[in-house]
Amino acid sequence: MGWLIGFALPQRQECANVLHVRRAWRARIAAEVPEQQPGLGEDERRRVIEDRLREQAAVEATVFVRRREEALEREAWRAAARAAAEAQAVVERERAVAAESARQCLPCEDCGQARAAGLCEACGYRRETQALIEQAGLVAAAPSADPRDEGDVAAEVRASVEGEIARSRGVPADGGPGRPAWPPSRSRGETALAYGALQTVQQAASEYHRRALAMLGRTQEAEAEARRVYATEQNRWWFRANPTGTDCGPGGGHGDGSLTEDTTT
Repeated sequence: MGWLIGFALPQRQECANVLHVRRAWRARIAAEVPEQQPGLGEDERRRVIEDRLREQAAVEATVFVRRREEALEREAWRAAARAAAEAQAVVERERAVAAESARQCLPCEDCGQARAAGLCEACGYRRETQALIEQAGLVAAAPSADPRDEGDVAAEVRASVEGEIARSRGVPADGGPGRPAWPPSRSRGETALAYGALQTVQQAASEYHRRALAMLGRTQEAEAEARRVYATEQNRWWFRANPTGTDCGPGGGHGDGSLTEDTTT
């Protein structure tokens, strides 16, 4: 019957571990008592073994209680830490909401529009446009060998781009270098115009970038670098396998080593 109960009924792993540990205690103590007290009778030996087992059980119970208390303390500390973190997160969210509300109430720094979060949409487009114009001027002046030409080229680029902006609006470009061809305004129409100006400058900047790359690609340094790369590629296995292929020239050029001339401006 015992084997049937042990086979059919589920048992907790903790219970099996406890039984195993206690059996190990009994076996160890039963082996130690005759060695330590060899003159004991059978009844006295059993009594001593039971006393030591109770002492061992009391020690284990004390250890268990201490570990349980430590576990409860750690759990309480973690719960307190989580509560403090959640409270801090709530405070930070409230501060962020308050800061954002205060920022939204700020007027525009450029045109003074109320409740513009420090910068209205139109003025934001204008700032981005001005920064892009300056960048286009630097890009256009990059191929120049004389650093003193940078200011003149940048001024020409600014005048040209602002002229394109003015022409796209149908107004004369009388702002001059350093002065935008559009006055600050708070109307929704000015926001659309500022965005259109940004689009115009982006297209112009892309064209200046393309021209600068084309000019830099035709310099003596670029030609020399292309020939060095071509000489290096001649040592590749694919070049030796097909030296007369259409892709064996430098920059997709000719197989005789000459460079393909870029006629774009």
